[in-house]
Amino acid sequence: MKKVKVGLVGASGRMGQEIVKVIEANPRCEVFYAFDREMKYDTKKAAAVDVWIDFSSPDALKDVLKRAADNKTPVVCGTTGFSKKEKDLLAQYGKKNSGVVVFEHEPGCCCS
Repeated sequence: MKKVKVGLVGASGRMGQEIVKVIEANPRCEVFYAFDREMKYDTKKAAAVDVWIDFSSPDALKDVLKRAADNKTPVVCGTTGFSKKEKDLLAQYGKKNSGVVVFEHEPGCCCS
């Protein structure tokens, strides 16, 4: 069985480290590309990602979505604190690409 290649944005953060543990415990998935802002982005490696999980920051949202859109890769976003403009950007991405799922513990959660 082919494993799902997960790209994780914000892998060194508290939640990112927990997500790594969950993915590693699942025999059908692998952390294929753990990415943080201090790292140089690897376009070739990112192209092989099956799904992105983003637990970074609202400031990184635009770059995360642009990079995922380059390969039409779905995004699962657990980042919180989005502005109305950022929520609209997430909704637009979900309509134009493979989809986006956002988990936010604030009013106004956006799911596409």
